[in-house]
Amino acid sequence: MANVALASWLHEHISTAVFAKSVEDRIPIEIITKANSSLGKIYFFTNIRNLTGDKVTHRWSYRDKVKAEISFNLKEKRWRVRG
Repeated sequence: MANVALASWLHEHISTAVFAKSVEDRIPIEIITKANSSLGKIYFFTNIRNLTGDKVTHRWSYRDKVKAEISFNLKEKRWRVRG
């Protein structure tokens, strides 16, 4: 499988949005900028600000089919999640 470049995630309330090989102590470890089938398990990490009370969904799609959806209720001004 060819390498796939991962998109840039720009939004006024998202200060960080990256794919990583792991997340430790709420910090993404080994950030991934290109992916291929050899990576195995990866995480999508987001650092969201100023959306307390809102709900955010990480949606994983492959070949136009939704493979997983993980929703988060944002309970504080700064919320860091991995999906």
